[in-house]
Amino acid sequence: MSEIKIVKNDIKSAFEELKAKIIELNTASAKADFSVSKLHVIQKIEEIEQQYYATMKSYKTYLEKSENDSLSNVELFIDVEQNIAHTISKETTQ
Repeated sequence: MSEIKIVKNDIKSAFEELKAKIIELNTASAKADFSVSKLHVIQKIEEIEQQYYATMKSYKTYLEKSENDSLSNVELFIDVEQNIAHTISKETTQ
């Protein structure tokens, strides 16, 4: 089996270098720069606003169609009811 030779000065030098790198390692939280984040937030808000107005436009279109369809159905119902009433009235007078 091979012998492992340890040279104390080499090890001490490597550990001192490691210690210096550890000390240089910055673990403090950096002051956040919100200029990019603010821009991102503003862009997201504008996207949401555009989606909101697109959704509202679609909603309005569906409401208008629903209103038109409902009115047509009510008018059709009235016509059918009047025809039925007229038919019944004819039958009872005969």
